[in-house]
Amino acid sequence: AKRKVPPTGDIWIDLNNMIDGEVILPTHSLFPSLITQWNAEKNNVTPKAVIMAESAEDVSTALTQTLIPNNLPFTVRSAPLGGHLWSGYSVADDAVVLDVSRMNTLSVDFNDDAPVT
Repeated sequence: AKRKVPPTGDIWIDLNNMIDGEVILPTHSLFPSLITQWNAEKNNVTPKAVIMAESAEDVSTALTQTLIPNNLPFTVRSAPLGGHLWSGYSVADDAVVLDVSRMNTLSVDFNDDAPVT
Protein backbone atom coordinates (compact mmCIF):
# COMPACT_ATOMS: atom_id res chain seq x y z
CA ALA A 1 0.00 0.00 0.00
CA LYS A 2 1.11 3.54 -0.65
CA ARG A 3 2.52 5.55 2.18
CA LYS A 4 0.65 8.76 2.78
CA VAL A 5 2.81 11.72 3.74
CA PRO A 6 2.70 15.37 2.71
CA PRO A 7 4.75 16.32 -0.38
CA THR A 8 8.22 17.70 0.31
CA GLY A 9 8.85 19.40 -3.02
CA ASP A 10 11.71 16.99 -3.86
CA ILE A 11 10.48 14.73 -6.67
CA TRP A 12 12.59 11.77 -5.59
CA ILE A 13 11.65 11.90 -1.90
CA ASP A 14 8.00 12.40 -2.84
CA LEU A 15 8.04 9.44 -5.24
CA ASN A 16 9.82 7.28 -2.69
CA ASN A 17 7.03 8.13 -0.22
CA MET A 18 4.32 7.20 -2.75
CA ILE A 19 5.55 3.74 -3.78
CA ASP A 20 6.15 0.44 -2.02
CA GLY A 21 9.45 0.06 -3.86
CA GLU A 22 12.27 2.53 -3.50
CA VAL A 23 14.08 5.28 -5.35
CA ILE A 24 17.86 4.87 -5.43
CA LEU A 25 19.93 7.96 -6.27
CA PRO A 26 23.59 8.10 -7.41
CA THR A 27 24.71 8.94 -3.86
CA HIS A 28 23.33 5.64 -2.50
CA SER A 29 25.85 2.84 -1.92
CA LEU A 30 23.72 0.37 -3.95
CA PHE A 31 23.52 2.61 -7.01
CA PRO A 32 26.62 1.29 -8.85
CA SER A 33 25.45 -2.32 -8.54
CA LEU A 34 21.99 -1.40 -9.82
CA ILE A 35 23.27 0.20 -13.01
CA THR A 36 25.89 -2.44 -13.85
CA GLN A 37 25.18 -4.31 -17.07
CA TRP A 38 26.42 -7.70 -18.19
CA ASN A 39 28.13 -6.07 -21.20
CA ALA A 40 31.01 -4.23 -19.49
CA GLU A 41 31.47 -2.02 -22.56
CA LYS A 42 28.11 -0.41 -21.71
CA ASN A 43 28.95 0.40 -18.08
CA ASN A 44 30.00 3.98 -18.80
CA VAL A 45 26.60 5.64 -18.31
CA THR A 46 25.09 7.34 -15.27
CA PRO A 47 21.31 7.53 -14.93
CA LYS A 48 19.59 10.15 -12.75
CA ALA A 49 17.97 7.52 -10.52
CA VAL A 50 16.83 3.91 -10.30
CA ILE A 51 13.23 3.24 -9.32
CA MET A 52 12.90 -0.26 -7.86
CA ALA A 53 9.21 -0.98 -8.52
CA GLU A 54 7.46 -3.61 -6.41
CA SER A 55 4.15 -3.64 -8.32
CA ALA A 56 2.23 -2.43 -11.35
CA GLU A 57 0.88 0.32 -9.10
CA ASP A 58 4.45 1.49 -8.40
CA VAL A 59 5.14 1.65 -12.14
CA SER A 60 1.94 3.59 -12.75
CA THR A 61 2.69 6.01 -9.91
CA ALA A 62 6.26 6.58 -11.11
CA LEU A 63 5.07 7.30 -14.63
CA THR A 64 2.05 9.47 -13.82
CA GLN A 65 3.35 11.33 -10.76
CA THR A 66 7.04 11.86 -11.56
CA LEU A 67 8.45 10.78 -14.91
CA ILE A 68 5.84 12.12 -17.34
CA PRO A 69 4.95 15.36 -15.48
CA ASN A 70 8.65 16.23 -15.19
CA ASN A 71 9.41 15.20 -18.78
CA LEU A 72 12.08 12.77 -17.57
CA PRO A 73 13.43 10.21 -20.04
CA PHE A 74 13.40 6.67 -18.71
CA THR A 75 14.42 3.14 -19.54
CA VAL A 76 12.91 -0.12 -18.32
CA ARG A 77 15.01 -2.87 -16.82
CA SER A 78 13.47 -6.25 -16.14
CA ALA A 79 16.41 -8.30 -14.94
CA PRO A 80 19.52 -7.83 -12.83
CA LEU A 81 22.48 -6.89 -15.02
CA GLY A 82 20.09 -5.64 -17.70
CA GLY A 83 19.06 -8.99 -19.09
CA HIS A 84 20.89 -10.13 -22.20
CA LEU A 85 20.48 -7.22 -24.58
CA TRP A 86 23.99 -6.47 -25.84
CA SER A 87 23.17 -2.86 -26.73
CA GLY A 88 22.62 -1.86 -23.10
CA TYR A 89 19.33 -0.02 -23.61
CA SER A 90 18.17 -0.72 -20.04
CA VAL A 91 20.44 2.02 -18.64
CA ALA A 92 21.06 5.45 -20.19
CA ASP A 93 22.86 8.67 -19.29
CA ASP A 94 20.65 11.23 -17.54
CA ALA A 95 17.60 8.96 -17.77
CA VAL A 96 15.72 7.21 -14.98
CA VAL A 97 15.90 3.42 -14.80
CA LEU A 98 12.49 1.92 -14.04
CA ASP A 99 13.56 -1.45 -12.67
CA VAL A 100 10.78 -4.05 -12.57
CA SER A 101 12.97 -7.03 -11.65
CA ARG A 102 11.32 -7.31 -8.23
CA MET A 103 7.96 -7.90 -9.90
CA ASN A 104 8.21 -11.66 -10.12
CA THR A 105 4.69 -12.84 -9.42
CA LEU A 106 1.59 -13.31 -11.53
CA SER A 107 -1.94 -13.08 -10.24
CA VAL A 108 -5.03 -14.19 -12.14
CA ASP A 109 -8.63 -13.50 -11.16
CA PHE A 110 -10.63 -16.15 -13.00
CA ASN A 111 -13.88 -14.39 -12.05
CA ASP A 112 -12.98 -11.17 -13.84
CA ASP A 113 -12.73 -10.25 -17.53
CA ALA A 114 -9.83 -7.88 -16.86
CA PRO A 115 -6.43 -8.60 -18.36
CA VAL A 116 -3.88 -10.58 -16.40
CA THR A 117 -1.45 -8.47 -14.36
